[in-house]
Amino acid sequence: MKTSVPALLMVIVYFGVNIKGQCIPNPNVTPGPNDPAFPTLPDAFSTRLEANLKDLGETITAEIYYDYGRNFATVKQTSNGGQTTTLLDYNNNQMLTVDTVQHCKVQKLSTNLETVIFGTPAKSGLVPHILTTNGVLHFMKQSGQVYKQQQFVRGINTDHWSTCLVWKELNSTFTLDYFFAAPNWKTPIAFQQIPVRAIATGQQFLANGTRHQFQHYYDYIDFRLEISDYSVFETPKGVYCPGRNNTRPVPKPSSSFHYKAEVIYPQSLAITSIDIWYDSELNLMRMDYRPTTSSRTTYNTDSFSEVHDFTTGIKYLTDKTKGNCTISQITSASADGQKGPFGEQLKNASQFLFLDANYQFTGKRTSRGVPCDVFTGKRLFPYNGVWYNSTLNYYFLTDGYKEYPSDGSTSPTDIPFSLEVTLDVPDMDPLNILVNFLNFDTGKRSVSEFDISSCYRNMSSLTFQLQLPGPFREQDTDLLLLQAQRILPAIMNITSIRLQNVRVNYDSSSVYLTCTITNIAPDYVKFSQATTVTRPSSYVISSKDVKQSYDFTDTWQDCATYCSQSYGFICNSFDFCKAPFMSGCKLYADRRSDIQTYLKTHTSPCFNYTVYQRTVNGLSNQETAVADAYGYLQDAINQKSVHLQTYGQLGFVTDYYGVSTRIVSGLLEYDDMPSMSGHFSYRDEVTFPGSKHTYGSDIWYDTNFNLVRYDIVQTGAPYYSNSPLKHIHDYNAGVAYVIDTGMQNCTIKPISKNFIDKKKNGSYHMLNPLDLFHMNKSYKFIGQKTVRGMTCNIFEATVSDFKLDLADPQQFDSTFQYYFLKDNWSSNSDSGSELTHAQPIRLDIFSVTKGLYLTYNYFDWNDNDPDLNNFNIVPCYTGDQQKHVVIVFSGQYFPYLVSNSKLFKLKVLNQLGQMTNASLIRFQQLEIDYGLTRVYVIMTIVDAAQQYDGAYRQEPDIDTIIETINDNVYGGLLKITVPQTDGSIYMFNATAIVDNILRNDGKPLSSKTLSHFKAMKDKSQKGLSGFLSGISVDDCAESCLTELEFDCYSFVYCYKTGVCLLASTYAQNRTDLIYDRPKCDLYYRSYLDKFTAIPGQTSTISSTQTTITATAEACAQKCIFSSTCKSFVYCMISQSCSLLQAHHLNIPKNGSNIDSMCSFYSRSYLNDFKRKARSTVKVTPQMLDIQAVSVDQCAQLCIQTESFTCNSFSFCGNDTTCRLTPAHPVTGLRVIATDYCDLYTRTYYSNAPAKQKQSQSSTKGVSSGSYH
Repeated sequence: MKTSVPALLMVIVYFGVNIKGQCIPNPNVTPGPNDPAFPTLPDAFSTRLEANLKDLGETITAEIYYDYGRNFATVKQTSNGGQTTTLLDYNNNQMLTVDTVQHCKVQKLSTNLETVIFGTPAKSGLVPHILTTNGVLHFMKQSGQVYKQQQFVRGINTDHWSTCLVWKELNSTFTLDYFFAAPNWKTPIAFQQIPVRAIATGQQFLANGTRHQFQHYYDYIDFRLEISDYSVFETPKGVYCPGRNNTRPVPKPSSSFHYKAEVIYPQSLAITSIDIWYDSELNLMRMDYRPTTSSRTTYNTDSFSEVHDFTTGIKYLTDKTKGNCTISQITSASADGQKGPFGEQLKNASQFLFLDANYQFTGKRTSRGVPCDVFTGKRLFPYNGVWYNSTLNYYFLTDGYKEYPSDGSTSPTDIPFSLEVTLDVPDMDPLNILVNFLNFDTGKRSVSEFDISSCYRNMSSLTFQLQLPGPFREQDTDLLLLQAQRILPAIMNITSIRLQNVRVNYDSSSVYLTCTITNIAPDYVKFSQATTVTRPSSYVISSKDVKQSYDFTDTWQDCATYCSQSYGFICNSFDFCKAPFMSGCKLYADRRSDIQTYLKTHTSPCFNYTVYQRTVNGLSNQETAVADAYGYLQDAINQKSVHLQTYGQLGFVTDYYGVSTRIVSGLLEYDDMPSMSGHFSYRDEVTFPGSKHTYGSDIWYDTNFNLVRYDIVQTGAPYYSNSPLKHIHDYNAGVAYVIDTGMQNCTIKPISKNFIDKKKNGSYHMLNPLDLFHMNKSYKFIGQKTVRGMTCNIFEATVSDFKLDLADPQQFDSTFQYYFLKDNWSSNSDSGSELTHAQPIRLDIFSVTKGLYLTYNYFDWNDNDPDLNNFNIVPCYTGDQQKHVVIVFSGQYFPYLVSNSKLFKLKVLNQLGQMTNASLIRFQQLEIDYGLTRVYVIMTIVDAAQQYDGAYRQEPDIDTIIETINDNVYGGLLKITVPQTDGSIYMFNATAIVDNILRNDGKPLSSKTLSHFKAMKDKSQKGLSGFLSGISVDDCAESCLTELEFDCYSFVYCYKTGVCLLASTYAQNRTDLIYDRPKCDLYYRSYLDKFTAIPGQTSTISSTQTTITATAEACAQKCIFSSTCKSFVYCMISQSCSLLQAHHLNIPKNGSNIDSMCSFYSRSYLNDFKRKARSTVKVTPQMLDIQAVSVDQCAQLCIQTESFTCNSFSFCGNDTTCRLTPAHPVTGLRVIATDYCDLYTRTYYSNAPAKQKQSQSSTKGVSSGSYH
């Protein structure tokens, strides 16, 4: 049975039980003379109530709020764990009951029994009215209340009244006992005779004729004379009551506004901000936001600005951090659009702000400390792309509050202030969203606020300045801007959004409007796919609705262009058939979204169609190109029809007429797209917003060599390296080389089909440049732009076969925009000496279907032939898989190859490749060296890699290559011709080949052997006496020191070839023999090398000659070329050089003095000998052995022993044996190897240089003179 808790004194709960009797009302009861006065209660109060239902064994609590002035009462009842709120709205004849789960039920008070509790019943169709509190007590008076006595209730002294009540409306008769605080009892609120308890005992006759009796106790607690919070007379927050009488309509929003929304998601602890600009007259909406997660649309979480133009159906998405922009269609998923008869259309302001629900005024509440009118409604609300049933509580400014936006011109009231949304998400707890509206401005919007200029930086646009004579006031700027943004587009036949960056300047005589006309958006972004249709093969159809047909159309984007530029009708849809020999499209005036209608009107034999329709129906006038729009403006100026006005105080009007215009920037003429050469190198930088990463690589590409190289960092599989990887592809052999530049390891494998190659007829095929860069499309010139400070021409095309991942078979449509350096610009690459023109500077790739945006920046572009040394694969081969070769050509480097060395090398390579049938990549590290009459081509030939199926040729092995080159060189077949600037031809003939040279990568800084020599960089000398090859510079120095055939005083070493040339002359004395030779160094013996220095010592022996010399080296030179000098003293301060005839070993102990500024130099006996390490001679009876001497003393003994002529000696370090030998090893004395002895051969006799003898050594194919 339903339970109803009445208010205050008359709380009746309708639970009955059978009783045996009932009371009888007696309205004629006369109060006793000592009875206290019957209580009088206030017109507004609140109290808490505890009802104990004795017959039911249940306790119920309630909060009761009563206000006679507001004609309203509220009861909040709690029973059995649930709460029910009942609002009795007598002003609107409705009772609202809200249960525990916030469901609301609406009933009319005029037909509800609750009226008897708080109000008068409806009579003659009138709405009942709430009773006064004393009117409620009047029930008791009418029935004859009887004062009983005073008694204590809950410890409170009370006056007890009793009466018998009959309520016909409830079919009940009961005794009501009331207990009021005694007049002398002090109450908390200082109000006498407040109610304390009521007891209802009686019966009710039910509809079935039975009687039920009840006895209920009601205790009133915390009785108050005021209601502190009048929201108790409102439905709880978020409760929507279907059928409720709405007492106030929701405010109607302005047709244009701007605000900032702070969106709070309590469950996810997230706060986001959105800026909104809306103008229904301009048909534009813009929102600036930062996505919380990366998506296929944004690819990052940077700040974005999104503009929707519902005039054309185009969305402009700009990354405010990077500045790039993506142009695409407005989709049906857009929250600001809706389907209309002509496609997507902008929602009106009420729909946009979600105010189009059946809102109910639910009272006043505060939001952010500001009083607001609250409206509650039910509708769908979007969250993460899904629309959910939701309850919306909208807060609007009220009580005269106004908003003063910091970036607006209005001060509106009755505007949205906040919004609370509760979403009913299936299988989840309700989701709450709070939106705070900030800076709400209701003024007309400027087109400049819908800025899309960044979307057209890479397309043709035009900035112009319009002059309008007349005085101007600064305060009229906004008005003039608004007029210009609405009038000028109409004159130029362009949409409003295409007039961007409108600015006002003025002087004392004129106003100047500076504006930018953007280009027409790409045609394909105005269309979206509607459906795909398969036509039954037996279906007979008609073509009466086809307006125009185009056969052999490559892409649907081409069809979109045909539809956009249709003549004689407005094309709003088309179908596209992509099939062999029947591709094409048909254009329609209506929107072909219905499949059945489509089938009945189509006649093409194609069985599969894709239907596209405009996002928004086409304009009656086709959009005007930039040049034409500017022409219309000029025509209007000539006709004096460019008219703007401003309105001053007191209605004063100022008229402005355009009189002239000029172009500030932009391009009206067009250009052709440059072509690509077959050989180039560059560095690119690829920006991929999706991964927030920039990738860099270096590229070398040459169709002449059939080689490609690209250097990238590839940290993942299969190489797992943090160092750059060099990928070199040899399309001659179908081989790919991958070299880790850090570890210097190499992987050789077949060229992958997922890179820039294609397998064609089973062979490896290198893409030509046009295919490689997707330049084999129809590109159109769309304008100019400054990129990295350079003026560039921009060309655009649609590419249908672009792949983001080469291993992914899926291809998708993309737009390519190439930026080429303008013709009158030139570039000089770091790697080239010639100027480059019309080179690519940047490439932008974006795809609407994929939501993709990529940028390629090209640096250091060189369109000359890359040097073959850039394709270095030597690290892929071990030493036994390489041969270092030098080919000698007769001819002079100067002046014939000074400016033609690159051509010379290319010709050599081509001839070697042709004669050997080997890939040019086999000839590695090619360099040119030269002498006076010879040119040397130095190279490393590597072995053949494993052959793979599909290669152009079978590669010869390395020995076959060497043998073939030998045959051609010595057969006189290798000849290179080089054209000269005067028109003549100079020929170089190959005369010799050496295939055992040593190639050095660098020069040693110092070594013990080289310390005997001084170097002259990049020098050589004439008159060389010996030639060695395939050795290091240290070995060359050792050879000079140990040469037995002649006295070696200098040598030339060429680092690139490992060639060593010995000389018997002191180079420093013969400057006439020295000449320049790059990559070779001249080393000459130091004169001091033949002396042993004793610092700080002089001699008392008389000098044979004393001179002044600048250095000790010069003094040593004088001693060497003196016939009697064996030592000398050199003093640094005085620069005195004193030559002596005595060796320091022959000077007595008292023959020396100490002098810190001088040094004693004694000729080293060992310098009269040539040493041969780990060698000795066969023992003969003529030899003399001496024990326990040093090697220097052994040399002295050999020179000074008078018993026989000593020509050599052996010194054994393990036992300090000195063996003097009268024979010379060159004359036939047998030399044998040993581990402990060195052989010294005498080269200096009678205190004068020995006779210089010519070397008899040689190397096959080259004489010593061939290196001059």
